[in-house]
Amino acid sequence: MLVATSGDTGGAVASGFLGVKGVEVVILYPSGKVSDIQERQLTTLGQNITALEVDGVFDDCQDMVKKAFLDADLEDKNLTSANSINIARWLPQMFYFFFAYKELKKYNKPLVVSCPSGNFGNICAGIIAKKLGLPISHFVAATNANDTVPQFLLKGIYEAKPSIATISNAMDVGNPSNFVRIQEMYNNDLKESSKDFSSYTYSDEATKKAMKSIYNHNG
Repeated sequence: MLVATSGDTGGAVASGFLGVKGVEVVILYPSGKVSDIQERQLTTLGQNITALEVDGVFDDCQDMVKKAFLDADLEDKNLTSANSINIARWLPQMFYFFFAYKELKKYNKPLVVSCPSGNFGNICAGIIAKKLGLPISHFVAATNANDTVPQFLLKGIYEAKPSIATISNAMDVGNPSNFVRIQEMYNNDLKESSKDFSSYTYSDEATKKAMKSIYNHNG
């Protein structure tokens, strides 16, 4: 199992597959871009878990995973991934949206879902649920300073960029691999996808102000 992580996925996979017979886990993580606790979760388990520190950003780690799947010399190695590049990761996430709708439909109001988004796997799963008939009115992808998708929706030009380190490091993705899947579901028609999908970017400063406001409101 080959995994790229920007913080959260790697630790979850490492713990989930620790000691599982017949499974070797290799985790790629960007040097200096994960927290101390996250790095310890990746590097201290041993056994069948191997963590490799990459001199780069998350997107570099993800590119390495994708290249491994295209490498003819690795075809017989039974490679898989726990990243959202693997649809087995985000197809079960569709159930979250069905559960949410079940709880909220009693209010008889249009349902708008906002998802914190890095690699856009979770929100992609939600849009698939809508395509299957779940009556969600709109999706909002909230990103940190890595604003590739919000800028694309503004300009109509997709410009992948190196990821920027933020306080929400698990969302630090400059070239989200699942966004192309969202585009394909709308036949690359930006006007059509905009009816169901929006995306906005928030800086660390804006996030801190929002959190402070929530804290002060709650006393």
